[in-house]
Amino acid sequence: VRILAFYMLNDADVGVQQAAERALTGLGTDDARAALADLLAQGTLDAAKRARVVKALSGFEGAAVREALGRHLEDPDPRVVDEAALALARAREGVAVTYLLAILRRVEDPLRPRAREALEDLTSLTIPITSYEALADQYEAWFRSHRQGGDRTWFRDAVARKGYDTT
Repeated sequence: VRILAFYMLNDADVGVQQAAERALTGLGTDDARAALADLLAQGTLDAAKRARVVKALSGFEGAAVREALGRHLEDPDPRVVDEAALALARAREGVAVTYLLAILRRVEDPLRPRAREALEDLTSLTIPITSYEALADQYEAWFRSHRQGGDRTWFRDAVARKGYDTT
């Protein structure tokens, strides 16, 4: 596991880095998750590597993973924050919404399609608008009008309104 983490961050070949990342997340073990969390906890990685580890960590589930991802919403580098927000959206954490809206508003940001998809998944709402700025405005208006309580409460209530069992 540690060898895969090393290659994911340090190999000169991007293909090897991606293969190591897929292998780590494919393992899905506690050891693989812990290796990634340890890399982040060390505090010695540059921003690009932190973003890559956060993205890889999103392939795991659990409260500890969501906590680690949440801490990286406060990272000084926007790449890390963006990956943490996208990962938290996949984990159904409403706290990601405002960060996803910020991604949609950034002109020419290559993450905008991923942010749109994450918002669609998180809100169960597809808005037929092609302008990212207008899309961000619509999701923000929907979020403000439908949000009640905290982020987790908001998501649970939104899902319940769609008819899903939330118990």
